[in-house]
Amino acid sequence: VVAVHQYPCVVAVHQYPCVVAVHQYPCVVAVHQYPCVVAVHQYPCVVAVHQYPCVVAVHQYPCVVAVHQYPCVVAVHQ
Repeated sequence: VVAVHQYPCVVAVHQYPCVVAVHQYPCVVAVHQYPCVVAVHQYPCVVAVHQYPCVVAVHQYPCVVAVHQYPCVVAVHQ
């Protein structure tokens, strides 16, 4: 799966099963650990390492609501 994400220099609020993460971009490294998901994001250098055993890289998480607002960086994941 190839996912192209566009991020702006703002804050992203993610809500996961038992975790609420607030990320500030850019110039921030965020390491996320979810039930069956490990995501390492580094912006705005556009370095993203994703490992989703049972999740697609298009920010689709089981039982999860994600609110994204970003524009400044474009991350291409494969």
